Amino acid sequence: MNDESYPAYMRWQSNYSSTWALFSGFTFTAINIILTQFPNLSDIRAQTTLFILTVLLDTFLFQLYSRRYIIENCVRIAPPLPKTFTAATSKAQTFLAEHLCWILLGVAVLLIFLLWNLVYLAAASGVVGILFIILTYTTYVRPFEKLFKERPIIRK
Repeated sequence: MNDESYPAYMRWQSNYSSTWALFSGFTFTAINIILTQFPNLSDIRAQTTLFILTVLLDTFLFQLYSRRYIIENCVRIAPPLPKTFTAATSKAQTFLAEHLCWILLGVAVLLIFLLWNLVYLAAASGVVGILFIILTYTTYVRPFEKLFKERPIIRK
């Protein structure tokens, strides 16, 4: 990628990330509105809708997470950040904290379902969430971590 197309590509990926974040927020809000406003949550229609919204939320979060790795790869070839931007924590702690936050975001939906005593919906959504975690790990985390180890940061 040449120097002229690099900023445009970063803007495009950043805009793409904002779109997935917006969709994720609306979907999470829709889940909460249905939980609080629907009169009979044991109805199969309500649980089917909530399950589909949960799968949709997992899909949006997967897309958002993938953009994170793509932008991180772009940042690796950008000019260095100011010293004030360097983290005081180790890379392992940062890596663990970032992944834990993403996983807990999905777990929050399951806990909301459990609060409303929707055990089967929580279990089904948990299985789908675990499948998305595995998909994310195999398609983004593992390949990019391997790439980042093989190729050091390229700074101009």
